[in-house]
Amino acid sequence: MKKAGGFLKRFVREEDGSQTIEALIWMPIFVTVLALVINVSLVFFDQSQMLRVVQDANRALSMGMFSSDTDVEKYVLENLSYLSDSVEADATVADGFVTTTVTVPALDLMPVKILGSYFSDTKVTVVAKHLLEV
Repeated sequence: MKKAGGFLKRFVREEDGSQTIEALIWMPIFVTVLALVINVSLVFFDQSQMLRVVQDANRALSMGMFSSDTDVEKYVLENLSYLSDSVEADATVADGFVTTTVTVPALDLMPVKILGSYFSDTKVTVVAKHLLEV
């Protein structure tokens, strides 16, 4: 019994391993925050890529390189297929403007699926409008 009492006194006084406990408590929080930062950064990067492709397609229709809004949609889907299998594109020509809308599920743009259930219904949408010149 005396050995157990001595062990408890030593256990209470001993400070070895105290940083290990703190690291175990804080590490999941840091990893989660880092994963969220990576996800948000890559979603914004992919959104800028989507906008570039949509603007190029609208400009091509405006300059006569494409003959219809269907060609614009086809171009956008071909060039953004690497992002997701769920890319949706809709182009319309009205009142001298071509307007193209592209939608992709946000979860498809995130490489780290931590907290993915919070983003399951979120979609990233890009809309670009261009004046028809021809």
